Amino acid sequence: MGEAMKHKLSGLLLFSLLFASCSAFAQKYTGTLLGVVKDPSGAMVPNANITVRDTGTNFTRTAKTNSSGEYTVAEMPAGVYEVKASAPSFREAIIKGVEVHVSSNATVNVTLQPGATAEVITVEASAV
Repeated sequence: MGEAMKHKLSGLLLFSLLFASCSAFAQKYTGTLLGVVKDPSGAMVPNANITVRDTGTNFTRTAKTNSSGEYTVAEMPAGVYEVKASAPSFREAIIKGVEVHVSSNATVNVTLQPGATAEVITVEASAV
């Protein structure tokens, strides 16, 4: 093996080791909120509107439930959130005190009650 080839391989090995070590130290500072929205009978509510608001910073994200009533809001900064769920012909539900931790999932399942959309039901989250 020639001297030039050894030099190239050494450089490639060094670069690979540096890249791998930098990747190992990368940290994630966000978490994920997920859950399902259903009605009192247990039927899933598709296309429900989900609004997630950090109560400390007012950072807000929105999502919609899929056809199975499931939603996911990824890459949420760690913090305490308020989760609102609404859909036509249902009262809006507000869940307060939802904690999102780094590199973890916070599950918030919501049951929407039938009624006028102007009515609101508020629930305080509790530690699990």
